[in-house]
Amino acid sequence: MILEEQVIIERIISGEKEFYELLVRRYNQTLYRVIKGFISDDSDIEEIMQISYVKAFEKLSTFNMKSKFSTWLIRIAINESLQFNKKSVKYRSINYSDIGYSDNSLKNPEQLLIMNESTQIYEQAISELDPIYKSVFILREIDLMSIKDISESLEISESNVKVRLHRAKVQIKEILYHNQNRENIFEFGNHRCDNMVANVMKSV
Repeated sequence: MILEEQVIIERIISGEKEFYELLVRRYNQTLYRVIKGFISDDSDIEEIMQISYVKAFEKLSTFNMKSKFSTWLIRIAINESLQFNKKSVKYRSINYSDIGYSDNSLKNPEQLLIMNESTQIYEQAISELDPIYKSVFILREIDLMSIKDISESLEISESNVKVRLHRAKVQIKEILYHNQNRENIFEFGNHRCDNMVANVMKSV
């Protein structure tokens, strides 16, 4: 964990809770994408984000400073997402049988045109993945987390992460390569980020 983050956490624990806003802003995008791997409705996602942030704040004194705060926070968010799905009547399995994959790195001009038209195409493809694969794909291919960090966050082996990632790619019709449009996928910014910060800080 970077020193700056450790200092921030220590100051929060000591009573300066206003510093928690820095962590909320830092991890809003990541947390949104993680939860998006389990829940499709944006209002539900924001509810789980807020619950996760509040729980992390309440348990911050138990956090092991030798670990990554992001990994710990993601684990809380995943647990909350799974609990939500168990309780929610809106949860359903997603059919992903029709999605394909090509290993040609989108060299075809027609594929490049489709890629540049709109990131909605890719969001839709990712949304059709089964949650067990979607979460791994988002963390690795969009958030660029390491296999080791994903393994720790999801509490599965590194080999299992690789298997799920491969299966996710097989089900995706188009894969984003390099860094094109990656930051715009499943965005959680601007006023939504500000609203989440305000709501979390009111609750802690």
